[in-house]
Amino acid sequence: MSPGGSVPVRRAFPPGRARAVLAAAAAALALVVGAPAAASGQDAMATLEAAARGFAASWRAPDAGALRDHLAGEVRLDLPGGVFPMVKAHQAGAELAGLLRARATRSFTPVRVALSDGDDTRGFAEYRWAWGSAAASQSIVFVAFRRDAGGWRVEEIRVLR
Repeated sequence: MSPGGSVPVRRAFPPGRARAVLAAAAAALALVVGAPAAASGQDAMATLEAAARGFAASWRAPDAGALRDHLAGEVRLDLPGGVFPMVKAHQAGAELAGLLRARATRSFTPVRVALSDGDDTRGFAEYRWAWGSAAASQSIVFVAFRRDAGGWRVEEIRVLR
């Protein structure tokens, strides 16, 4: 300690070199902070694709319980039997089970899976659904997903003709 009671300051780097070290550290930090964002987008897409495949498998089964497991707490449905602006997952599961009983699935094929623009917590999948015995019985099914702490959950299902 110096006589005035202050602690002498020791510099790890000479003054001119300190600026260079700080600039290099800032550049390295920018790379590290930017890297998870890119990886996060790739991870989000990979997990969305997996969720979309799982949803398709449950639809094809058809397994009402497994379908319900994919649903968010509340879901918007636009089905041939009616439009349901916002229903609880158990009611949505019951409506889907009724639809799948009425229209036996021949195939349920993903056509497109994508993240929403600029938002890696929202995505969608489009499926081609062939049902019944006639070759002409086909629909497009649009499914909107939202990612939360529990993974990707379906928040909207629209059956389009």
